[in-house]
Amino acid sequence: MVQLMGKTMPKDHQMVNNFFQAKKSVEKLGLGCTKIDCCPKGCMLYYRENCHKSITNCFIFGMERYYTVTRRGIEKKSVVKKMWYFPIITRLRRLYSSMATALT
Repeated sequence: MVQLMGKTMPKDHQMVNNFFQAKKSVEKLGLGCTKIDCCPKGCMLYYRENCHKSITNCFIFGMERYYTVTRRGIEKKSVVKKMWYFPIITRLRRLYSSMATALT
């Protein structure tokens, strides 16, 4: 999608060419994200005091946190559901660091 948009832009555009470059440019801004494991029904987050790998079942419904994936004869545990958390404080700092956006 990024490459297609790049082809429609004028010759002297400054848009990135691929997803990897886009991700690197967002990380340079300091606008990262945190991935947090959660219950498949969304009732519980495995965060802070519940983030230990030893907690494998939801406290409310008892649903499993991990499922097993077998690839090339190797079993690996994968998280059933993840939540992406984008911290608001870093975004607000970035927004109000410029006088032009702070006054409007």
